[in-house]
Amino acid sequence: MKFFKTFLLLIVAIIILTTIYYFTVYKEKKDLEEKDKKSQIVYLKLDQINFIEIKNKMSRFVFQKNSGQWFIQEPVSDKADTQRIMDMLSQFVQDKHIALVKESTQEGPSIKWSEFSLDHPDTQIVFKNNLGQSQKIMISDVKNFEGYNYARIDNENKILVVNSMWYNILNEKLVYFREKMLYRGSTKSVRKISIKSLSDKFILLKTEKGWVASGHEGMALDQNKVNQIISSVAESSIQDYLFEGEPSEVEKKEKGLFKDACTVEFESEDGTWAVTVALNDRDKILYALTEKPTYLVKLDLSKWEFFGNLNLDSLRDRKTIMTFDISAVDSIFFKNGPVQFEFIKNKQSWILKSANHLKKEDYIFNPEFVTQMINKIHNFEMSHFLSDKEAESFQGQDMIILRTANDQLLYQFNWGPLIKKKVAGVESEYYLARTQASDSIFGFDKKFIDELPIDKIMTLKK
Repeated sequence: MKFFKTFLLLIVAIIILTTIYYFTVYKEKKDLEEKDKKSQIVYLKLDQINFIEIKNKMSRFVFQKNSGQWFIQEPVSDKADTQRIMDMLSQFVQDKHIALVKESTQEGPSIKWSEFSLDHPDTQIVFKNNLGQSQKIMISDVKNFEGYNYARIDNENKILVVNSMWYNILNEKLVYFREKMLYRGSTKSVRKISIKSLSDKFILLKTEKGWVASGHEGMALDQNKVNQIISSVAESSIQDYLFEGEPSEVEKKEKGLFKDACTVEFESEDGTWAVTVALNDRDKILYALTEKPTYLVKLDLSKWEFFGNLNLDSLRDRKTIMTFDISAVDSIFFKNGPVQFEFIKNKQSWILKSANHLKKEDYIFNPEFVTQMINKIHNFEMSHFLSDKEAESFQGQDMIILRTANDQLLYQFNWGPLIKKKVAGVESEYYLARTQASDSIFGFDKKFIDELPIDKIMTLKK
C-alpha cells in the first residue's frame, strides 16, 4: 500500500513538472517561434529563389538564376554579380519587420494607403522560386520618425515598418547588381597575351615549359608575375557601364581612346578578347573599351598606373638566377679587390683555409660571421636588368664561389665595375653582375656587398 501511494505521488509530480515545463519553457519557445515567423518578411526559402524582379522610380531589373549563377535578363542581357545577389537575398530572407503600424481584416477605409505612399509605390521587388510560388514586397519612399520605411507584403492589409536597406538596395543602379570583372573568361585558358603600354610593347606565349616572351625566348620570366598580370586585368573592377556595344568614332576620340591608349589582348581556347584603356586628360576618368563583349566602361583611376606601366623587364625572373641551396654550402671563396678569403666546413664548423691578403697569425678568426655572410649572400637581390650596350662594361673580376662537399659548383657570383648613375635626379651606385645560372648581366645594389661582414670574420689581435 505504501509503495502504491509513493507511485501515485511520483506520477502526480511528473504531471506537475511536465505542466510547468510546458507553460514556462516549451510554450514560451513556441510562442517566440510563432512571433518570429510572423515578423518574417520573406517566406520563400533562400536556396529555392530563382527569379527576382526589381522596380523603382527610374528602372526595372529582371534576374534569373541558372546553374547556380545569376544573370540579368532585363534591361540588358549580361552576367550578374552572383555574390552580391546572394548577399542581398540573404539579407532580405533573414530580415524581420520592425513594427506593425496598421492592420485591417478587410480592404476599406480603415487603411489609407496613400498616407504611407503605398497606394502606388514606385519601389518593389518580386521573388519567385522553383516551386512556382511568388511574393511581392512594396516599399514606400515615406519614412517614420526613426528613419525606417513603410512596406506592404503582397495584398496583405498590413502596414509594416522595415529596415531602410530595402529601399536603399532596391534603388541602386544596374551596375550595383552587374558583373564587374573586366575579363569574364577563364584566366587559366589564356594562351597568348599581347600588350601595348605607355612604355613597352610585347607578346607573351604559353608553352609546355611556361610563359615565354616572343622574340626573347632565352629570357627567363617569372611565371607568377605573368599570371598576376592576367588576374589583375581580369579583376579590374568596372565602376560603371557607359555604353553597350561599339561607341561612335567621335565618342572614342572624346574619351581619349586613340591618343596614349594602352591595349591588352588575351587569346584563349574560347577566342580573342581585348581591352583599350586610356586616361582622359579633360575629365580625369579612366575609360576602357572591351571587345567580345563590347562595352565602354569606367575603371577605377588607380588602375591607370598598372596598365600604363606594363613592361617586359618587370616580368623577368629575378629570383632563379640568384637562388641556391643554402644547406648544401660546404666551401666559400670570396674575392673583392685585394681581399681574398677561402673557408671550408669541417664537421659543421667553419675553418679558414686561406687568406692571401693578410697574415693569419695576426688575426682572430670568428666563424659565426661566416654563417651570417652565407645568409646575406642567400638574400642577394638584383636591382634591374641591363641593355646589351650597358652590359658591355661588365668585367666581373670580383667574385663569390660556393661549392658543395663534393666540390661541385653550387653558386658563382661575379661583379664589377661599380657604376654611378643619376636616376630621376638621384645618384645611385650599382655593380654590373652575373651568376653562373644565366648569361644576363644585371644591376646589383652596392649596399649588398658593403653589408657583408668581411671585417668581422677576421679581426686584428690586440
